[in-house]
Amino acid sequence: MVPGTADEPLDEVDRRRAAARIRDALDENVLGLEEAGRRLSEVLRAPSRARLDRLTRDLDPGDEPVDDGLDHATLLCAGLRILLFAALTALLLTVLMHGVEPMDRF
Repeated sequence: MVPGTADEPLDEVDRRRAAARIRDALDENVLGLEEAGRRLSEVLRAPSRARLDRLTRDLDPGDEPVDDGLDHATLLCAGLRILLFAALTALLLTVLMHGVEPMDRF
């Protein structure tokens, strides 16, 4: 973090640095997906540098990686497939329930 008083108000740069460190830890498998998400949301609500320091203190390179058994690329791909399936299902249900009407309403 930026040198200074731990209780100083935060600026956007401090928050971005902390969020980048958490994302790096996720990419390096130091943090699991749920823990990284929890910490990122706390970064947005952190009132001081001291709180940001507590959120990133254990993320120094050399910490033991967390093996959650999930490949992040595979997880992302699966999530995108689910979203696509849900969107197509909603579209199909809408067409089946309401039929197809001309688009002259716009």
